[in-house]
Amino acid sequence: MKSDVATTVKRTKRQVILYSILCLFALTTYVLAIVAAITYAATYLGTFEAILIAAAISAATSLLVVAVLAILNYRDKKARRRMAYNTVAVAQMGASSVSSVTGAMNLKKLLMVAAAAFAATKLSQTRK
Repeated sequence: MKSDVATTVKRTKRQVILYSILCLFALTTYVLAIVAAITYAATYLGTFEAILIAAAISAATSLLVVAVLAILNYRDKKARRRMAYNTVAVAQMGASSVSSVTGAMNLKKLLMVAAAAFAATKLSQTRK
């Protein structure tokens, strides 16, 4: 168990370092592409107009990213709400099945029904 955790930690550290280097090069490429585009556009439009167009494109890209994040957050919130509703429904179903049992019930049967309701609740919480 200890070696599994150590291996996972080592792999995670390695991935963080490699992805950081990848992001650094991707960001450098992005900045150089923006500079090249502004320089090219400046020869035809003028410096101010080229920078203004690049700023507008950058702002539009930022708004697009914000919109995607908002949609993903809404989807996650909806999933959490649905999971909470399912958990309550399973608990209510278990409670109603216990209360609807007619006749004399011994303790062993009651504990089995309670354990089944508890297991169903826990299973519904762990699903994604």
